[in-house]
Amino acid sequence: MFQNFLPVVFGAKQDGFMQTAKETVQSIIMEEFERRVRVNPRYSLRAFSASLGMSSGALSEILRNVRPVSLKTAAKISKSLGFNAAETKHFYRLVESEKSRAFGTIKDPKVDFQDPSADAKQKKLDEDTFHLISDWSHFAILNLLDCEGFVWEANYISKRLGLSQTQAKLAMNLLTRLGLVKFKAGKAYGAEDYLLSPSGIPSAAVREYHKQILDKAKLSLDLQSLDKREMNGVGFAVDPKKLPQIKREISEFLDELVSRYSKGKRHEVYFLETALFQITEGERDENK
Repeated sequence: MFQNFLPVVFGAKQDGFMQTAKETVQSIIMEEFERRVRVNPRYSLRAFSASLGMSSGALSEILRNVRPVSLKTAAKISKSLGFNAAETKHFYRLVESEKSRAFGTIKDPKVDFQDPSADAKQKKLDEDTFHLISDWSHFAILNLLDCEGFVWEANYISKRLGLSQTQAKLAMNLLTRLGLVKFKAGKAYGAEDYLLSPSGIPSAAVREYHKQILDKAKLSLDLQSLDKREMNGVGFAVDPKKLPQIKREISEFLDELVSRYSKGKRHEVYFLETALFQITEGERDENK
């Protein structure tokens, strides 16, 4: 059973952070392509290459590590993908590093490369972790594992969750790569050596996750009958100083609900999204 009460992230037990794979120029480009496919299952490599201002053949060779990336191409890719200054510098550094390994030390004096060890004390979530927590389908698959009759096949998962087969395959590959899904006697099961850590989550990922769940909830209003859903809400005036306690009680309620009902034979996956937010606007007099 995987509880996706964000902001959280799955991490290895050693220190609560994901063990990251070595980042490369190819992995950064591929991660962006996979992100676009998740948004639009029909998105193609040809369309992606066009957005980067290069041919699909050239992009394919770069992704297969057959063609090296020049600094000029790196600048074009960085601009096309909307990298900020820090991200561009990091991307250039990776390009330079890969060229150095292949041809010897080659540096462009116009590019300011910083020593990566300067930020060694800062914990950074890798792209895999970001995508894990920012896409609802990953948590849905992890919970679907507990359902009767589950089959680790893209066709089965896509039909059960309303995904395209491409989306299902990408999600399956990511979950397997991160070690969150393991196999025994040909059967997939959720790894038990992972825990939830509230540290270091990028707020953009958390917001994206909740937006997706709320969008799914809105769709359920029109597509699901009353016997399959429950929508409830209440408005009330409150002293903001009591919000920490309210949040703790909501968290305790969610934990108790899952502990009580997520056991025995299970056949469907449900998401429960709580939304506590302020309706009033404007500044108030703190002295009153």
